[in-house]
Amino acid sequence: MSFGVANRRAEIGIRMALGARAPGVVRRVLLDGLAQVALGLALGGGIAVWLTAGLARILHGVERWDPLIAGVTAGLIVATGLLACLVPARRAAAVDPITALRGG
Repeated sequence: MSFGVANRRAEIGIRMALGARAPGVVRRVLLDGLAQVALGLALGGGIAVWLTAGLARILHGVERWDPLIAGVTAGLIVATGLLACLVPARRAAAVDPITALRGG
């Protein structure tokens, strides 16, 4: 996420030079990051359900689906993703438009 925000520094500088406010920049970066987290959760959740189905057939005592574990895991992934997006988002909101446009 930090790498993506660093690559978009000029774009963020242009948006801020044209009047974008810091909360809007933070919101945009967070939404972009959380969209990636949601895609990862959907793909990872599907793969996990598929793998646990096979594992339940092989190992005794392994449940195919445990909603508590799935919910806690998804919550931790979302919280970690939000935290990973928040630091670069706050850094992006502090970008000086002139400095960003000059490439410095």
